Amino acid sequence: MAKQAPATKADKLNSLYKECGLIKEDVFQHQHYTILTRSGIEKVQAHYGIQVSYKALKLEPKYAVIKAVAKMDEATVETYGSAVPENCKNSYFAETAEKRALSRAVLKLTGLYQHGFFGEEESEQLTAEAKAAPQKPAEADLLSTAMNRLQIGDAPGTVWKAYPELHGNEGFKAAVKAESERRKAAAS
Repeated sequence: MAKQAPATKADKLNSLYKECGLIKEDVFQHQHYTILTRSGIEKVQAHYGIQVSYKALKLEPKYAVIKAVAKMDEATVETYGSAVPENCKNSYFAETAEKRALSRAVLKLTGLYQHGFFGEEESEQLTAEAKAAPQKPAEADLLSTAMNRLQIGDAPGTVWKAYPELHGNEGFKAAVKAESERRKAAAS
């Protein structure tokens, strides 16, 4: 039997509306990507029966990293969410990091990232990056990996050196700088 061609982004969005019971308020169409709101992420999570557990890796007054382990059928994904003043407008860093971890886990398990979907909690950072320069999917994946390395404790200088192709990315520059400054302050 011949394989079906991959669904277009529009096809995928239409199927999400039908399968997961999404409504207009669950989705925001940005020029460069589609954002699922918190309610949209939770509807997708419920529809696919995704179970998520969390572990706080860093909980500081202005820095939080939450690890999410998500399971759907036989698939498991581990991912992270973080929040610092540079990427979070509110002062609820742990809660924001948890929401980001949930969004990333659900989007990864369901394959929605590959169709250009992002979580609402990521949209603030993505909007700033899109204004600087629209990303290619490969760069977005690279950026995600680099940010995860920062979040789990890799040295900012090491991460910076490992990703020279991201040196022009304003979000990456800001994250490396913020992590460097946070560590310097913690060491003093």
